[in-house]
Amino acid sequence: MRRYVIRRLLAAVPTLLAISAITFFMGYLAPGDPVEIILGQHANPVAKARVRHELGLDRGPLAQYLAFVSGALRGDLGVSYVTRRPVTQILAEGLPNTAALAVAALAIALVVGVALGVVAAVRQGSWIDKACMVAALAGVSVPAFVLGPLLILLLALRLGWLPVAGWGGARYMVLPAVVLAGRPSAMIARLTRAQMAEVLRQDYIRTARAKGLSEWQTITRHALRNALTPVLTVAGTSLGYLLSGSFVVESIFTVPGIGAASVESIFRRDYPVIQGTTLLMATGFVLVNLVVDLLYGYLDPRSAATGAMELAAARERE
Repeated sequence: MRRYVIRRLLAAVPTLLAISAITFFMGYLAPGDPVEIILGQHANPVAKARVRHELGLDRGPLAQYLAFVSGALRGDLGVSYVTRRPVTQILAEGLPNTAALAVAALAIALVVGVALGVVAAVRQGSWIDKACMVAALAGVSVPAFVLGPLLILLLALRLGWLPVAGWGGARYMVLPAVVLAGRPSAMIARLTRAQMAEVLRQDYIRTARAKGLSEWQTITRHALRNALTPVLTVAGTSLGYLLSGSFVVESIFTVPGIGAASVESIFRRDYPVIQGTTLLMATGFVLVNLVVDLLYGYLDPRSAATGAMELAAARERE
Protein backbone atom coordinates (compact mmCIF):
# COMPACT_ATOMS: atom_id res chain seq x y z
CA MET A 1 0.00 0.00 0.00
CA ARG A 2 2.86 2.39 0.78
CA ARG A 3 4.36 1.93 -2.69
CA TYR A 4 0.92 2.48 -4.19
CA VAL A 5 0.50 5.75 -2.26
CA ILE A 6 3.95 6.98 -3.30
CA ARG A 7 3.29 6.07 -6.93
CA ARG A 8 -0.01 7.95 -6.96
CA LEU A 9 1.51 11.01 -5.30
CA LEU A 10 4.36 11.10 -7.79
CA ALA A 11 1.90 10.73 -10.67
CA ALA A 12 -0.03 13.77 -9.44
CA VAL A 13 3.01 16.08 -9.51
CA PRO A 14 3.51 16.29 -13.32
CA THR A 15 -0.25 16.65 -13.78
CA LEU A 16 -0.37 19.71 -11.54
CA LEU A 17 2.77 21.15 -13.13
CA ALA A 18 1.29 20.72 -16.60
CA ILE A 19 -1.97 22.37 -15.53
CA SER A 20 -0.11 25.27 -13.93
CA ALA A 21 2.02 25.75 -17.05
CA ILE A 22 -0.94 25.67 -19.43
CA THR A 23 -2.93 28.06 -17.25
CA PHE A 24 -0.05 30.49 -16.83
CA PHE A 25 1.03 30.65 -20.47
CA MET A 26 -2.55 30.95 -21.73
CA GLY A 27 -2.83 34.04 -19.56
CA TYR A 28 0.59 35.24 -20.68
CA LEU A 29 -0.27 34.89 -24.38
CA ALA A 30 -3.77 36.35 -24.05
CA PRO A 31 -4.27 39.76 -25.70
CA GLY A 32 -4.18 42.88 -23.57
CA ASP A 33 -1.73 44.51 -21.20
CA PRO A 34 -2.27 43.71 -17.50
CA VAL A 35 -0.85 47.11 -16.57
CA GLU A 36 -3.50 48.84 -18.67
CA ILE A 37 -6.15 46.74 -16.93
CA ILE A 38 -4.88 48.10 -13.61
CA LEU A 39 -4.12 51.73 -14.51
CA GLY A 40 -6.14 52.30 -17.66
CA GLN A 41 -5.02 52.87 -21.22
CA HIS A 42 -4.07 56.51 -20.74
CA ALA A 43 -1.90 56.12 -17.65
CA ASN A 44 1.50 57.78 -17.34
CA PRO A 45 4.28 55.67 -18.93
CA VAL A 46 6.37 56.07 -15.78
CA ALA A 47 3.53 54.70 -13.65
CA LYS A 48 3.08 51.84 -16.09
CA ALA A 49 6.76 50.96 -15.90
CA ARG A 50 6.67 51.07 -12.09
CA VAL A 51 3.64 48.76 -11.85
CA ARG A 52 5.11 46.42 -14.47
CA HIS A 53 8.27 46.15 -12.38
CA GLU A 54 6.32 45.63 -9.13
CA LEU A 55 4.37 42.76 -10.69
CA GLY A 56 7.45 41.25 -12.29
CA LEU A 57 6.01 41.66 -15.77
CA ASP A 58 9.26 43.11 -17.08
CA ARG A 59 10.92 39.69 -16.75
CA GLY A 60 10.91 36.89 -19.30
CA PRO A 61 8.04 34.38 -19.51
CA LEU A 62 10.03 31.52 -17.99
CA ALA A 63 11.14 33.66 -15.05
CA GLN A 64 7.55 34.77 -14.50
CA TYR A 65 6.32 31.19 -14.57
CA LEU A 66 8.95 30.02 -12.10
CA ALA A 67 8.02 32.90 -9.81
CA PHE A 68 4.36 31.88 -10.12
CA VAL A 69 5.12 28.26 -9.19
CA SER A 70 7.37 29.35 -6.34
CA GLY A 71 4.66 31.64 -4.99
CA ALA A 72 2.00 28.94 -5.36
CA LEU A 73 4.10 26.53 -3.31
CA ARG A 74 4.21 29.18 -0.57
CA GLY A 75 0.48 29.84 -0.81
CA ASP A 76 0.93 33.14 -2.66
CA LEU A 77 -1.03 33.26 -5.92
CA GLY A 78 -0.52 36.94 -6.58
CA VAL A 79 -2.83 39.94 -6.47
CA SER A 80 -5.98 40.59 -8.48
CA TYR A 81 -5.44 43.13 -11.25
CA VAL A 82 -8.93 44.57 -10.78
CA THR A 83 -9.61 44.58 -7.03
CA ARG A 84 -5.95 44.61 -5.88
CA ARG A 85 -6.82 41.95 -3.32
CA PRO A 86 -4.74 38.80 -2.75
CA VAL A 87 -6.00 35.92 -4.87
CA THR A 88 -5.80 33.58 -1.88
CA GLN A 89 -8.22 35.85 -0.01
CA ILE A 90 -10.68 35.75 -2.91
CA LEU A 91 -10.44 31.96 -3.06
CA ALA A 92 -10.83 31.64 0.71
CA GLU A 93 -14.09 33.59 0.54
CA GLY A 94 -15.55 31.53 -2.30
CA LEU A 95 -14.31 28.05 -1.39
CA PRO A 96 -16.76 27.39 1.50
CA ASN A 97 -19.75 28.21 -0.72
CA THR A 98 -18.47 26.07 -3.58
CA ALA A 99 -17.67 23.18 -1.23
CA ALA A 100 -21.11 23.37 0.43
CA LEU A 101 -22.81 23.37 -2.97
CA ALA A 102 -20.71 20.41 -4.15
CA VAL A 103 -21.43 18.35 -1.03
CA ALA A 104 -25.16 19.08 -1.27
CA ALA A 105 -25.16 18.10 -4.95
CA LEU A 106 -23.26 14.90 -4.15
CA ALA A 107 -25.80 13.97 -1.46
CA ILE A 108 -28.64 14.48 -3.93
CA ALA A 109 -26.79 12.51 -6.60
CA LEU A 110 -26.22 9.58 -4.23
CA VAL A 111 -29.82 9.40 -3.05
CA VAL A 112 -31.37 9.79 -6.50
CA GLY A 113 -28.78 7.72 -8.36
CA VAL A 114 -28.75 4.76 -5.98
CA ALA A 115 -32.56 4.76 -5.76
CA LEU A 116 -32.99 4.79 -9.54
CA GLY A 117 -30.33 2.12 -10.01
CA VAL A 118 -31.77 -0.24 -7.41
CA VAL A 119 -35.32 0.10 -8.72
CA ALA A 120 -34.14 -0.42 -12.30
CA ALA A 121 -32.14 -3.53 -11.36
CA VAL A 122 -34.94 -5.08 -9.32
CA ARG A 123 -37.44 -4.42 -12.13
CA GLN A 124 -34.96 -5.24 -14.89
CA GLY A 125 -36.55 -5.41 -18.33
CA SER A 126 -39.81 -3.75 -17.26
CA TRP A 127 -41.13 -0.32 -18.16
CA ILE A 128 -39.93 0.91 -14.77
CA ASP A 129 -36.38 -0.10 -15.69
CA LYS A 130 -36.65 1.71 -19.02
CA ALA A 131 -38.11 4.82 -17.38
CA CYS A 132 -35.28 4.96 -14.84
CA MET A 133 -32.65 4.64 -17.55
CA VAL A 134 -34.35 7.30 -19.67
CA ALA A 135 -34.21 9.60 -16.65
CA ALA A 136 -30.51 8.76 -16.26
CA LEU A 137 -29.92 9.48 -19.95
CA ALA A 138 -31.65 12.84 -19.56
CA GLY A 139 -29.42 13.65 -16.60
CA VAL A 140 -26.33 13.07 -18.74
CA SER A 141 -27.66 14.78 -21.86
CA VAL A 142 -29.29 17.98 -20.57
CA PRO A 143 -26.62 20.62 -19.85
CA ALA A 144 -26.72 22.81 -16.77
CA PHE A 145 -27.29 26.01 -18.76
CA VAL A 146 -30.53 24.47 -20.07
CA LEU A 147 -31.76 22.70 -16.93
CA GLY A 148 -31.02 25.68 -14.67
CA PRO A 149 -33.26 28.24 -16.42
CA LEU A 150 -36.01 25.63 -16.82
CA LEU A 151 -36.08 24.94 -13.08
CA ILE A 152 -35.96 28.66 -12.32
CA LEU A 153 -38.93 29.25 -14.62
CA LEU A 154 -40.96 26.38 -13.16
CA LEU A 155 -40.11 26.20 -9.46
CA ALA A 156 -39.11 29.79 -8.73
CA LEU A 157 -41.04 32.08 -11.06
CA ARG A 158 -44.20 30.11 -11.76
CA LEU A 159 -44.72 28.16 -8.54
CA GLY A 160 -42.77 30.43 -6.21
CA TRP A 161 -41.46 27.54 -4.12
CA LEU A 162 -37.82 28.56 -4.17
CA PRO A 163 -35.80 31.77 -4.62
CA VAL A 164 -34.65 32.57 -8.13
CA ALA A 165 -31.00 33.13 -7.27
CA GLY A 166 -28.67 34.37 -4.58
CA TRP A 167 -27.10 32.83 -1.52
CA GLY A 168 -28.42 33.07 2.01
CA GLY A 169 -29.59 29.75 3.37
CA ALA A 170 -30.66 26.21 2.59
CA ARG A 171 -33.52 27.31 0.31
CA TYR A 172 -31.07 29.12 -1.95
CA MET A 173 -28.98 25.96 -2.27
CA VAL A 174 -31.74 23.65 -3.54
CA LEU A 175 -31.96 24.69 -7.19
CA PRO A 176 -28.21 24.97 -7.92
CA ALA A 177 -27.54 21.70 -6.08
CA VAL A 178 -30.24 19.88 -8.08
CA VAL A 179 -28.87 21.22 -11.37
CA LEU A 180 -25.30 20.35 -10.43
CA ALA A 181 -26.34 16.84 -9.34
CA GLY A 182 -27.89 15.93 -12.71
CA ARG A 183 -24.90 14.30 -14.38
CA PRO A 184 -23.49 12.50 -11.28
CA SER A 185 -26.97 11.15 -10.51
CA ALA A 186 -27.15 9.60 -13.96
CA MET A 187 -23.68 8.05 -13.69
CA ILE A 188 -24.42 6.60 -10.25
CA ALA A 189 -27.80 5.27 -11.41
CA ARG A 190 -26.31 3.42 -14.38
CA LEU A 191 -23.47 1.94 -12.35
CA THR A 192 -25.77 0.94 -9.48
CA ARG A 193 -28.09 -0.81 -11.90
CA ALA A 194 -25.23 -2.74 -13.49
CA GLN A 195 -23.77 -3.75 -10.12
CA MET A 196 -27.12 -4.68 -8.59
CA ALA A 197 -28.09 -6.74 -11.62
CA GLU A 198 -24.84 -8.68 -11.30
CA VAL A 199 -25.16 -9.17 -7.54
CA LEU A 200 -28.79 -10.31 -7.76
CA ARG A 201 -27.66 -13.24 -9.93
CA GLN A 202 -25.24 -14.55 -7.30
CA ASP A 203 -25.81 -17.79 -5.41
CA TYR A 204 -25.88 -16.19 -1.97
CA ILE A 205 -28.82 -14.02 -3.03
CA ARG A 206 -30.79 -17.12 -4.02
CA THR A 207 -29.81 -18.67 -0.69
CA ALA A 208 -31.07 -15.62 1.20
CA ARG A 209 -34.39 -15.81 -0.62
CA ALA A 210 -34.63 -19.55 0.03
CA LYS A 211 -34.20 -18.90 3.76
CA GLY A 212 -37.37 -16.85 3.72
CA LEU A 213 -35.98 -13.32 3.72
CA SER A 214 -38.26 -10.77 2.13
CA GLU A 215 -37.20 -9.08 -1.09
CA TRP A 216 -36.56 -5.84 0.81
CA GLN A 217 -34.35 -7.59 3.37
CA THR A 218 -32.46 -9.44 0.64
CA ILE A 219 -31.75 -6.23 -1.23
CA THR A 220 -30.79 -4.04 1.74
CA ARG A 221 -28.86 -6.61 3.79
CA HIS A 222 -27.02 -8.48 1.07
CA ALA A 223 -27.31 -7.14 -2.48
CA LEU A 224 -26.97 -3.40 -1.95
CA ARG A 225 -24.05 -3.64 0.45
CA ASN A 226 -21.98 -5.67 -2.02
CA ALA A 227 -22.92 -3.49 -4.98
CA LEU A 228 -21.99 -0.15 -3.45
CA THR A 229 -18.17 -0.35 -3.45
CA PRO A 230 -17.69 0.82 -7.07
CA VAL A 231 -20.59 3.23 -6.59
CA LEU A 232 -18.70 4.91 -3.76
CA THR A 233 -15.73 5.24 -6.10
CA VAL A 234 -17.82 7.02 -8.72
CA ALA A 235 -19.31 9.19 -5.97
CA GLY A 236 -15.84 10.20 -4.88
CA THR A 237 -14.69 11.07 -8.38
CA SER A 238 -17.99 12.91 -8.90
CA LEU A 239 -17.07 15.18 -5.99
CA GLY A 240 -14.03 16.32 -7.95
CA TYR A 241 -16.26 16.96 -10.96
CA LEU A 242 -18.73 18.90 -8.81
CA LEU A 243 -15.98 21.10 -7.41
CA SER A 244 -14.58 21.89 -10.84
CA GLY A 245 -17.91 21.88 -12.70
CA SER A 246 -19.67 24.55 -10.67
CA PHE A 247 -18.64 27.45 -12.92
CA VAL A 248 -21.82 27.54 -15.00
CA VAL A 249 -24.18 26.74 -12.13
CA GLU A 250 -22.72 29.39 -9.84
CA SER A 251 -23.01 31.96 -12.61
CA ILE A 252 -26.64 31.07 -13.33
CA PHE A 253 -27.72 31.24 -9.69
CA THR A 254 -25.27 34.01 -8.65
CA VAL A 255 -23.63 31.86 -6.00
CA PRO A 256 -20.61 33.70 -4.55
CA GLY A 257 -18.25 30.79 -5.03
CA ILE A 258 -15.01 30.06 -6.82
CA GLY A 259 -16.73 29.24 -10.10
CA ALA A 260 -18.52 32.58 -10.25
CA ALA A 261 -15.31 34.40 -9.31
CA SER A 262 -13.49 32.61 -12.12
CA VAL A 263 -16.12 33.47 -14.73
CA GLU A 264 -16.14 37.10 -13.61
CA SER A 265 -12.35 37.24 -13.77
CA ILE A 266 -12.42 35.91 -17.35
CA PHE A 267 -14.65 38.78 -18.48
CA ARG A 268 -12.41 41.24 -16.63
CA ARG A 269 -9.19 39.63 -17.94
CA ASP A 270 -8.05 39.31 -14.33
CA TYR A 271 -5.38 36.70 -15.05
CA PRO A 272 -4.09 36.07 -11.50
CA VAL A 273 -7.60 35.13 -10.36
CA ILE A 274 -8.09 32.92 -13.42
CA GLN A 275 -4.80 31.15 -12.75
CA GLY A 276 -5.52 30.78 -9.04
CA THR A 277 -9.03 29.36 -9.44
CA THR A 278 -7.94 26.97 -12.19
CA LEU A 279 -4.99 25.71 -10.18
CA LEU A 280 -7.10 25.31 -7.04
CA MET A 281 -9.84 23.39 -8.87
CA ALA A 282 -7.29 21.17 -10.59
CA THR A 283 -5.54 20.47 -7.30
CA GLY A 284 -8.84 19.64 -5.63
CA PHE A 285 -9.81 17.31 -8.47
CA VAL A 286 -6.46 15.52 -8.38
CA LEU A 287 -6.50 15.17 -4.59
CA VAL A 288 -10.07 13.86 -4.52
CA ASN A 289 -9.22 11.27 -7.17
CA LEU A 290 -6.12 10.33 -5.21
CA VAL A 291 -8.10 9.81 -2.00
CA VAL A 292 -10.68 7.76 -3.89
CA ASP A 293 -7.98 5.58 -5.43
CA LEU A 294 -6.41 5.02 -2.01
CA LEU A 295 -9.78 4.16 -0.48
CA TYR A 296 -10.57 1.77 -3.30
CA GLY A 297 -7.12 0.26 -3.02
CA TYR A 298 -7.90 -0.47 0.63
CA LEU A 299 -11.36 -1.91 -0.11
CA ASP A 300 -10.29 -3.80 -3.23
CA PRO A 301 -6.54 -4.55 -3.58
CA ARG A 302 -6.95 -5.19 -7.31
CA SER A 303 -7.44 -1.47 -7.83
CA ALA A 304 -3.87 -0.82 -6.71
CA ALA A 305 -2.81 -2.31 -10.01
CA THR A 306 -5.57 -1.06 -12.29
CA GLY A 307 -6.76 2.17 -10.67
CA ALA A 308 -10.13 2.73 -9.07
CA MET A 309 -11.71 4.58 -11.97
CA GLU A 310 -10.67 1.97 -14.54
CA LEU A 311 -11.93 -0.88 -12.39
CA ALA A 312 -15.26 0.81 -11.80
CA ALA A 313 -15.64 1.47 -15.54
CA ALA A 314 -14.85 -2.16 -16.30
CA ARG A 315 -17.48 -3.33 -13.86
CA GLU A 316 -20.05 -1.01 -15.39
CA ARG A 317 -19.35 -2.43 -18.87
CA GLU A 318 -19.88 -5.93 -17.54
